[in-house]
Order: sequence, then C-alpha cells, then structure tokens
Amino acid sequence: MLLTDGKVYVIHVSTHISLREACDLVKKDRILKTIRLINDSLKMIGIKEPRIGVAGLNPHSGDGSLFGKEEELEIALLLKRLKRRNYCQRTIPS
Repeated sequence: MLLTDGKVYVIHVSTHISLREACDLVKKDRILKTIRLINDSLKMIGIKEPRIGVAGLNPHSGDGSLFGKEEELEIALLLKRLKRRNYCQRTIPS
C-alpha cells in the first residue's frame, strides 16, 4: 500500500495485521524488499532520484536498545550495508 499527500510517499513494512505480528516482520530481508519497492515505484511515477527515509520501530528508534533491539539488529545493520553499497547516503545514529 502506497500512501501520499503529493509530496511525501509512505510505504509500510506491514499492513493490516496485529502489532505483535508487525514486530515480528521487522527483518532485514523484508525491509530491503520494501525499500526496493518504494524506490522502483517512485521512479516509475517520474521521481528520478528518490530520497527514502526509514523509520524506527520502537520509541526513540530503540534508544540504544533500551526499548528493543530491532533497530540495532535489523534496521541499522541493513542501512549500514546499503550505505557501503552506495544505495543510501546516511544511516541512523548508533
């Protein structure tokens, strides 16, 4: 599902499931698939160089694992890997 207000486009890693199930889906492979999907979709509608932001799952993006380890173990590791491959420009702070 792609949501937009005309300037900002949003795609979710999960939709229409329980919060418990959504937490279980925060895995590198699924996040990468979602990033590629939004990137390709935005290019198809004419945005040549999409800027993609990735939100954290937990409050304060985990706050150094105080509120969960998903950001550290899944989201941040994926973004660092993508940065090394020049697929993204910045990562979330560690």
